[in-house]
Amino acid sequence: MNIQNLSHRSKGFTLIELLVVIAIIAILAAILFPVFAKVREKARSISCLSNLKQIGLGVIQYQQDYDEKNPGGINGWGGGSGWAGQIYSYVKSAKVFQCPDDSGYSHGGKNDSGSSYGLNSNTSLPRDGGGCGLGYAANSFSISQYNAPSKTVLLFEITGNWGYNIAHELDSVNAGTGGTIEWCGGSASGQGLGGQWNPNGWNGEANTTSVATDGFMKYATGYMNGVSAPNILGSYISPTGRHTDGANYVMADGHAKWLRASTVSPGYNAPSATAKQVNNNTAAGTEGTFADGSTQPAATFSVY
Repeated sequence: MNIQNLSHRSKGFTLIELLVVIAIIAILAAILFPVFAKVREKARSISCLSNLKQIGLGVIQYQQDYDEKNPGGINGWGGGSGWAGQIYSYVKSAKVFQCPDDSGYSHGGKNDSGSSYGLNSNTSLPRDGGGCGLGYAANSFSISQYNAPSKTVLLFEITGNWGYNIAHELDSVNAGTGGTIEWCGGSASGQGLGGQWNPNGWNGEANTTSVATDGFMKYATGYMNGVSAPNILGSYISPTGRHTDGANYVMADGHAKWLRASTVSPGYNAPSATAKQVNNNTAAGTEGTFADGSTQPAATFSVY
C-alpha cells in the first residue's frame, strides 16, 4: 500500500461532504436569522420604552411646575397638538421623541425632527377664545381630576409626524415652516378613533409627493379593542402594532409600559368611571369594562 498516496488524498473534501456542510450552515441560518431579527426588534422596543420613560419623567417635572397639570398642547381650540414642545425643555433631546422602529418622523429637512408619540387629546381642554400661537396654549385636566391616572393613557405611539422641529415648537421665530405654533403645533394628538386627519398634528407628507403614502399620520399601537369601522382601521399602520402585537405608552401619572393593543380602550371620555366602552365611539371608564360587559381594560383613553 502506498502510504504517501493515502496521506495526499486525506487532505481534501469530497463533493458530498461539502454539500452536507453547506446544508448544515443553511439550516442553522434559517433557524438563527429569525431569532436574531426578534432580538434586534426587542432591543428597539426596549429603547423605545426607555425613551418614553424619559418623557414620562419630563411630564412629572412639568406637572410640578404647572399646578399638577399634564401638557395640554398649544392648540388653543383644544385637542392637544403641540404638546412635545411643552415637554422639550425638561427632556432636552429631540431624539428621545423618536422611536428607533419609526422611520416616519424624519425625511432630512432642515427643521425636520418630529415625534413618534402622540398625546391623548381627551386630556386636553380648550382655552377660552381659542386660536393658535403662544398666547393661545390649551388648558388640561389636573391630576386630581383623573379618576385613575395610572390607568389613563397620556401618550401613545404613532408614525408619519414630521416636517417641524420639536426643539423650536414653541418658538415662532426659529421654528421654521409648517407645523409650528402658527398651525396649532406639530406634535400630534388623538383619542384612538382614527378617521381623516386623526391623529391630528403636522404631517409633512400632506404637502409633498416625494413619498408615496396617503398623506396621513397613523396610529402604531395595533388595533385597539373596539375599533372596527373601515375609516378607523385605515388610521393604523397594522393590526398588530409597532412592537409585536402591541406598543409602548405613558400613563397620566408619568409611568411608561408596553401594552397589547387588545387590552386598551380607545375613544372619547367616558360619561362616568364605571361606564362600558361604546365601540367606535367612547372609551371605557377607568373602572368600567369593554363592550362585552365583563372584561376590564388594562388602560383607557378616558380621564374618568
